[in-house]
Amino acid sequence: MASAILLVFVGGFLGGTCRWWLSRVIEHPRAATFAANIAACGVIGFVAAAPAAWQALLGVGFAGSLSTFSTLARELGELLKAKDYGEAATYLLATALIGTAAAGFGMIWAP
Repeated sequence: MASAILLVFVGGFLGGTCRWWLSRVIEHPRAATFAANIAACGVIGFVAAAPAAWQALLGVGFAGSLSTFSTLARELGELLKAKDYGEAATYLLATALIGTAAAGFGMIWAP
């Protein structure tokens, strides 16, 4: 139990650090959010069939901290408030479809 908590903590720290780094490297906020969420989907797919320790470290900790679906929701809300419905729909669909594909590729590439 304690080892699982430690693994989630370490993964969360690393995932949060990567998300912070992405937000600094990618200047467009929605592009940074998109990149973080797609990468997290790929990681989750990759560890879906992995042993529990890897799921805790990479799936729950790293990918959970890297993904930022609350920021996605806020950004979609801002687009809807600005009545930019086309951009909001494109952003939502692209995130859902490409995220699903990334998870699928992660599962294919998993050992």
